[in-house]
Amino acid sequence: MTKRLFSYPVLLLLISISFLSCSKSDSNLPVTPSFTWTYGGIDYTATLTEAYTNGNGPYVIAAVIGTNFFTFTKRVDFILTSFAIGTYQFQSGTTNLVRCMDNPYITAGSVNTTVTITANSNNLLSGNFSGLLNDNSPVNKPISGTFINVPIVN
Repeated sequence: MTKRLFSYPVLLLLISISFLSCSKSDSNLPVTPSFTWTYGGIDYTATLTEAYTNGNGPYVIAAVIGTNFFTFTKRVDFILTSFAIGTYQFQSGTTNLVRCMDNPYITAGSVNTTVTITANSNNLLSGNFSGLLNDNSPVNKPISGTFINVPIVN
């Protein structure tokens, strides 16, 4: 009987150790970036997205539907003065720029658009944007969307 009493605590200890050793931190899981937007009433989801700079500016956040950043069917990009958390205003004639492009480069530029970076951590950017773009037509078109965990690449 003493043998059985001794076996149960050992068994419980082994089970506890196995549960503790199996729990892992989620910090090593791969991060999946997301960039979605609505332009002119149509919803889009990017197949590629990244942020980049040469260190001196400009600071660019770009998203495309396509196989790369040069061959695409749709592209949205923001040209910013930094990747700092905050709100950036885009209007005609300012340094900041928002563009929405169709291949072959039919571009709509910002008329009055706001981009807000809500997080910049571990070389990942998140935020949202909304406003109006003009593609040289008589009517400005609304654009809005979100970007989550967009990697900053060098």
